[in-house]
Amino acid sequence: AKHLATRASQGRLSVFFGAGVSASAGLPTWPELLAQLAIRAGFDEADREGLRRLGPLDQAELIARRFGAAALGPHVRDCLDIGDALGLGHALLAGLPVSEFITTNYDDCFERACAAIGRPVARLPYAPATQAQRWLLKMHGCVSAPDDIVLTRQHYVRYAERNAALAGIVQAMLITRHMLFVGFSLDDDNFHRIVDAVRRALAGSERERLGTVVSLFPNPLIEQLWGDDLRWLSLASPEATIHRAARRFEIFLDYLSFLAATPSHLLNPRFDAVLSPGEVELRAILEPVREWMKRQPRPAADDPVATSFARVYALLADLGSHTH
Repeated sequence: AKHLATRASQGRLSVFFGAGVSASAGLPTWPELLAQLAIRAGFDEADREGLRRLGPLDQAELIARRFGAAALGPHVRDCLDIGDALGLGHALLAGLPVSEFITTNYDDCFERACAAIGRPVARLPYAPATQAQRWLLKMHGCVSAPDDIVLTRQHYVRYAERNAALAGIVQAMLITRHMLFVGFSLDDDNFHRIVDAVRRALAGSERERLGTVVSLFPNPLIEQLWGDDLRWLSLASPEATIHRAARRFEIFLDYLSFLAATPSHLLNPRFDAVLSPGEVELRAILEPVREWMKRQPRPAADDPVATSFARVYALLADLGSHTH
């Protein structure tokens, strides 16, 4: 958590989250979603049993054919309609000091969590990120644009030609940031192709691992498969219940947020009793600055010193002061 928090506070962390995060809000996992869609498409019990023996992409392909190509997206949207519900994982991720997020999820829970705390994200590729401080790349589409949803084998085969720009963003994040993976199984074919392109681009160069995977349970074979590219953190033993493991995941994200947050207690008098000796000394240095700032009128917007004043005001506010 300390390693990831340091990267987040330095602006060097991006987050990739999958269906495991949305499960806490009551949304279906991929197998559960396919099961619901099969029922909606009119497959009887015997056919649904046969579907379950196929791979997920082939299941989705057959379901899409039963619906007709134009109708699959709206049915996915309807299966993911949970109103205004959110999961705790969405709120904890939204609170991280991170500006770049990527997801394979179709739902809009994370976007609503960000809006609720006053830190909205631009939803790529559906909204420009030029005016936003944060963005979320929806790799496989969104419920707000059901016709773009990527679910079937045909969608995956054609992904590279239709969504090359989106794949390029993921590749750039893997090369320039440390990527935190949460709730993502790493078995997505599109993601495998993207990582392989990054491996080839970085071949022969010295590099750190591309990211860190936070998983509920250990999986030695998967860890071995990705060992050269990703660090692995398992939060619970194989004997633990899914509920206990999920709770440890939430605690971990909460602790990560705490470590990565800007210290906002230093100049707040309510925290006088808990300051360390070093913090007391630092506050003694900053107190005259705060008092001087209190006496100064805010400079006009066209004053050359206005930008510097604004930065000092922001710093003092981040440290718990209210100068004006």
